Amino acid sequence: MENRFFPSQASGGQSASGRLAMEDMPALAMTYSPWQQWDAVYEADVALDRGTIFPGLDQPFLEGACLHE
Repeated sequence: MENRFFPSQASGGQSASGRLAMEDMPALAMTYSPWQQWDAVYEADVALDRGTIFPGLDQPFLEGACLHE
């Protein structure tokens, strides 16, 4: 039975080395990255400490917190 995500060698989905070509592989994930508005930014020393130059992206990490329970 033919798998539509991983075509068989007979269907031409594999290269000569037997590996699937990148365009024949299913997408593992999709991202969404909204445009960051260039507004106020942290000074370099603060940005290095906080991990971002944008105050709007500076959010606390709450280990174990989940809003969708």
